[in-house]
Amino acid sequence: MNPVLMAPGGTLDMAIAAFDHGADSVYVGPKGWSRRPASDELDDGEIAELLAHAQGRGKDVRIAINVMPCSDEIPAFLRKIEECAANGAGGVMICDPGCIRLVRQHFPGLDIHVSVTAGVFNLADIEFYREMGANLVVLP
Repeated sequence: MNPVLMAPGGTLDMAIAAFDHGADSVYVGPKGWSRRPASDELDDGEIAELLAHAQGRGKDVRIAINVMPCSDEIPAFLRKIEECAANGAGGVMICDPGCIRLVRQHFPGLDIHVSVTAGVFNLADIEFYREMGANLVVLP
């Protein structure tokens, strides 16, 4: 497995600059679905533009959805994942264990990163998230 340089994207301009300066992959937060400041979240059009930019250059975009939705928000959460996956996102970063399991069930081929906000600190934590369906872990 080759190392991958993944960088935070922030705004559309920042994400493109990260690619232009050597990043292989960037992660970005969709409006209303990340824990990033609103100024650093991308709307649907910006995410689509970034995905098209990345795909044309052999780069990768990951979507950071670091919210813990309540039960009535789960359908909208899954629609957001579906939209990002259909547009070519390489994976998602999630911190909610129940949502990780749901994403794995509905999108078996999508990479799922356990976000740094989940606070994974030891091998038992990693195994727990692996059992939930995650295949990558971002350590603090």
